[in-house]
Amino acid sequence: MELTFRTAGIGDLELLTESRLRAIRTYRHLSETAALPHGLPDAVRDYYRQALASGSHIALLALAGERLAATGGLDLRREMPSYHNPAGLSGHIMNIWTDPAFRGRGIAWRMLDLLTAAACERGCLTVSLHTTAMGRPLYQRYGFTATDDEMELELPAEKSEP
Repeated sequence: MELTFRTAGIGDLELLTESRLRAIRTYRHLSETAALPHGLPDAVRDYYRQALASGSHIALLALAGERLAATGGLDLRREMPSYHNPAGLSGHIMNIWTDPAFRGRGIAWRMLDLLTAAACERGCLTVSLHTTAMGRPLYQRYGFTATDDEMELELPAEKSEP
């Protein structure tokens, strides 16, 4: 069956929310019945509602008829201008997910083509992403490289005292 790629809109809010939760379950190796953090579905829905309306997020859908085959997203970010990025514009690719029945057909690659083109059209000089072990080979073949100069600190949910 032929796939149709299209940009998602507010009318796709429930489909986007469901696909994001499905992707989280896949990345975290959770069953369909495993509990998710309290409030996560509402937070995902609110994120899409606000980010799609403001234009700070582009969500793409790959559809086989009415069936969702894959998703991908691009967060558009404004950051402090730097030597390597004087405009201070960057993109963060996220939520690349392909239904297992559609894997191995180049869909994620096509999604990357569309998302990186969207980032270029909007003036981004770089795009970043987080990956799983399963996705790493695809992103490396596409040209993504690991960086040595980025670190992350996971913060507690409660504010700590100094």
